[in-house]
Amino acid sequence: MSARVSFGLPIGFIAADITITLPRTPTERSSFCTSYAKDRGHGTEEVPGMIDLTLSGGGRFEAAGNYARLRRVGDHVFVAGTTAVEPSGRLHAPGDTYAQTRFVFDRIARLLDEAGATMADVVRTRAYLSDLSQAGEYVRAHGEVFAGIQPVATAVQAGLTMPGMMVEIEVDAIVRPREKN
Repeated sequence: MSARVSFGLPIGFIAADITITLPRTPTERSSFCTSYAKDRGHGTEEVPGMIDLTLSGGGRFEAAGNYARLRRVGDHVFVAGTTAVEPSGRLHAPGDTYAQTRFVFDRIARLLDEAGATMADVVRTRAYLSDLSQAGEYVRAHGEVFAGIQPVATAVQAGLTMPGMMVEIEVDAIVRPREKN
């Protein structure tokens, strides 16, 4: 996996903006970002907010709208609104709130993994539902995914971009230190 990584430096220094290949496991990726910066003289101690990682999720509006699917700044990870549109452009399970919610959380889990985070790091979810009468199906899927994690959560009704699209989800996460295997 490659990503654009920027290093914030003290005033008077030039910021670097480069493309690198990140390690495969979340633990390796998390420590790699800090080590990479240290090795290049961008600091001698871990400084929260020093690393800025931007990932694309391949969404059709990302390039046109000039936005990222995921942004990691230090230990904070932000995932933009994610829907159940498959890579082919087809909507997954039109009209099925539960199936779309599970599909979206699976997409988000893969993105978090690429950024060195997991669903256990999620601290906030925001859901936009096209039909509040289906909120129970969203809540059921959310409860299954986040059993024992309990992020703060908000769900509101909103008009979504495709007929049959039932849910769009954003998450915020804070990467916590992990035991090394």
